[in-house]
Amino acid sequence: MGKLTAKMVTQLSEPGRYGDGNGLYLVVSPAGSKSWIQRVQIGGKRTDRGLGGVAKVSLGQARKIATANLAAIQNGKNPFEAGHAPAPVKETPAIPTFADAARAVYALNLEEWGAATAKRWLRRLEIHAFPTLGNRDVAEITRADLADLLTPLRTENHETARKVRQALAKVFRWARAHDYRIDDPADDALGELVKKVKHVPEHHRTLPYCEVGEAIRKVQFGYALRVTGLAFEFLILTAARTSEIRGMVWAEVDLENAIWEIPADRMKAKRSHRVPLSNQAMVILRQVRHIPDPDAADDSIFQLVEVTDGHVFRMPTGKPLSENSLLDRCEKDRIGATPHGFRTSFRGWAKAEYGARFEAIELALAHSIGTSVTQAYDREDLLEERREIMQAWASFLDPLPF
Repeated sequence: MGKLTAKMVTQLSEPGRYGDGNGLYLVVSPAGSKSWIQRVQIGGKRTDRGLGGVAKVSLGQARKIATANLAAIQNGKNPFEAGHAPAPVKETPAIPTFADAARAVYALNLEEWGAATAKRWLRRLEIHAFPTLGNRDVAEITRADLADLLTPLRTENHETARKVRQALAKVFRWARAHDYRIDDPADDALGELVKKVKHVPEHHRTLPYCEVGEAIRKVQFGYALRVTGLAFEFLILTAARTSEIRGMVWAEVDLENAIWEIPADRMKAKRSHRVPLSNQAMVILRQVRHIPDPDAADDSIFQLVEVTDGHVFRMPTGKPLSENSLLDRCEKDRIGATPHGFRTSFRGWAKAEYGARFEAIELALAHSIGTSVTQAYDREDLLEERREIMQAWASFLDPLPF
């Protein structure tokens, strides 16, 4: 015992629990009132018992009561029975450890987040928070503890630190909602304690363009779902963004003229974008346009249904690909690049190998290229010039004749 002092008891004002030893805590409520509780284990059950407010029970008195209570419990007696101590406060369930609380949040959100996202969320805490916080009661962790955890992490990797802090916040909001805490140590005030570092944006990992064809084959012949492999190849052939592929619907596709027109509300620049489709891209669309009929007989693999509405790349459940399906595929197959990084591969090939004009490359990537150039090229958006480039890119990756 002895972590607290009489001066600290007087001056502490931030809501929370402050331990002194022997299970004795000073509790400061959000309203500012202060009282003593003792956490003990009686009959194998952990419980918090009130010892009175600081106005009537001093620090020294609280320590004597806490010591006497523990001695009585060790002798098989219940010091909180009538006549032995102040009436007990409402019993609370055993306080979970931080690790147990995190797993409870994981289980609670598993269905809503999806298995891959939930597993990634929990794994982030297992790596960065469990080693230091995992076995500690979720009620005892302080804002300073979180600052000590996040400061070096933020210095090494700003984005990882941001995601870890978001995950921590979910755990402590859960703990507060279940009355395991009365405060949230991961609130906005935490930012004042975390060392500020200059954020250097991370670039998407990419591959040399000469290795992209092999990456496609690696995914296609790996363990990916058929639709995931086709979506992965289509993303590379069109130099599109993952969000554009996931949201792609058949209504956007002009099969007769081999054009995919993405509406403005799905584009990063909020301007509609036409994508000329190569022969190889059209083959992929023909493959995903027909799927086995789930209501057919046993030979349903040979009985196909033509899909003409809804999402182009959909899971067997009918839902579109999950947000991280393509990124997860890259990681599992050890591609060495992110889906977005293949746009850089395309740019390098178009400039170095094909010799395409800067304006055509930027328009192929749906980039804004300046007011003067936009005025000159927006009218026809160099569609046919880009079609030649995209066909050459597809043939470079897949030289089979069409």
